[in-house]
Amino acid sequence: MFVRLCFCVILFLFNEFVNGKTTCKAVIGNIQNCEDFENKHLLTDSITHDVVSQCGESHFVIKGYTELKTEIHEEIQFDLMIMKETENGQQKTMSMGGSLCKSMEDESSPVQQVLQVMNITACPIDVGKYHLLNGDKPITLNMNEFQDLCPEYVAEYSCGVKTFTDPTHPISCHVLGFSIEEHESPDEEGDGDDDCDK
Repeated sequence: MFVRLCFCVILFLFNEFVNGKTTCKAVIGNIQNCEDFENKHLLTDSITHDVVSQCGESHFVIKGYTELKTEIHEEIQFDLMIMKETENGQQKTMSMGGSLCKSMEDESSPVQQVLQVMNITACPIDVGKYHLLNGDKPITLNMNEFQDLCPEYVAEYSCGVKTFTDPTHPISCHVLGFSIEEHESPDEEGDGDDDCDK
């Protein structure tokens, strides 16, 4: 859920500002606990990801499940923040938050899109394991969405998400590091791969 949510928000934000002139790629790190915080209520250890390239397209493949140890109810809030690394330290790129349950009612919300993938459509969200699947297949996200983010957004970022009823005492807190990097576009002359021909 965490990876998917960060990706939905990242693409939602950056797609507003693409310029389509230079090619970029996204490099994604691993989910980690926030500094000095041990996650006991929302476990993401089983989630793995990989980048698969074929026929000129790259896809970010997410597998595994999240394990919820505490019921999510109406009073639980979430806070998501994307930070950009600069010479002067971290700079807030965007943030969003509010009631996790109420966000499920908003069809334009990335939260609703994420939870639907795990067959979660209403609150409360019961304790249990929630698999990251699109039907019976792993979730895939098209990495080519990042190709038009140069040069303005080339940098290192972190995406942090926490849940809480009291902001000073989080229920869960995770961070995902990623970077947007320039890279040379391959010549579009084809590579002789018959599997890519329709």
